[in-house]
Amino acid sequence: MKIAVDCRFLGKSGIGSYIEGVLDILLKANNHYYLLIGNLKILEKYSLYSKCEVLECNIIPYSIAEQFRFPTKEVNKCDAFFSPNWNVPRGIHIPKYLTIHDVIFLDERGLTSTFGYYIRKMFLWHAVKSAKSIFTVSNFSKERIRHYFHVDNVFVTYSSVSEDIHKIPLKGNRKKGNYFLYVGNIKRHKGLRILLEGFNLAVNQGLNKKLIIVGEADNFKSSEDNLANMFTSDQIQFTGYVPNEKLYDYIMRADALVLPSRYEGFGLPPLEALYLGTDVILSDIPVLKEIYSNYPVTFFQCDDSSDLCNVIKSFKNSNFNIEDVRKMIDSQYSFINIANIIISAIEESNQID
Repeated sequence: MKIAVDCRFLGKSGIGSYIEGVLDILLKANNHYYLLIGNLKILEKYSLYSKCEVLECNIIPYSIAEQFRFPTKEVNKCDAFFSPNWNVPRGIHIPKYLTIHDVIFLDERGLTSTFGYYIRKMFLWHAVKSAKSIFTVSNFSKERIRHYFHVDNVFVTYSSVSEDIHKIPLKGNRKKGNYFLYVGNIKRHKGLRILLEGFNLAVNQGLNKKLIIVGEADNFKSSEDNLANMFTSDQIQFTGYVPNEKLYDYIMRADALVLPSRYEGFGLPPLEALYLGTDVILSDIPVLKEIYSNYPVTFFQCDDSSDLCNVIKSFKNSNFNIEDVRKMIDSQYSFINIANIIISAIEESNQID
């Protein structure tokens, strides 16, 4: 069987890490032929595999051009098409398989214009209804997809930490840097306003720690919540973008990573923090309770800055056993599991056809 894979998200965080982790497992298994579609430079390392063909395509995902210039002729020569997201170009007539990480723009109205909302919903509807199988990263996301589209062909794969993080050795003596850390997008549903409010409250009550925020500077400056105005303390530091090596160092030296989100499809930064031996403070939204309830994490009431303030003030490092936690994560949230679920669904569906 030959499977075409949309790899245009490779090199980006989030979806890019997901497809990279899946590809590494699929190609090493060497059970099928693959047509990888994307940037030639990024895909160069995969050309070494004997059952792998690379096809250049630099069309921006979600663009109008994608609907008319995507190499559908070559794709339709394959037996199946897999996309790590819901942007499926028109003209693909072979069985389609895709991952939908969340449906936030349906659940959280106001993230886009009314026109943008209906355009996205139309394309998502087309993708869902034309897919043989849909994969997603949590039971929460699965139920939200089923709620809107009334489909049963949805499989939960979960997500996983990158190979780069797997390669970082265990460290018994974890020297901490006396700060809390936030990592992620600067968007309203991420709850950064609550974090800043809670941290400022704690500082006003005597907290002697820093808060370091890692995220894209442009998103921060253009935030609708005017978050820059909440930098009332010199104990808050904003780094902007940092490369992965520096990011992992920030995570390992943090007292705790804080994720105050109001909405997530999975919520990957806490998993990365746990794998690197760092405690985690999370909002108690359903998806984070689903993913992390069995791990050494601390929850606070979502959207409650006073509760977060109390958690921050009273926080003490748990000194959990990193090796045990890594074994739990590798067992429950691994790209081997993800790739096996995806390829099994494709194989089973194509055999039936």
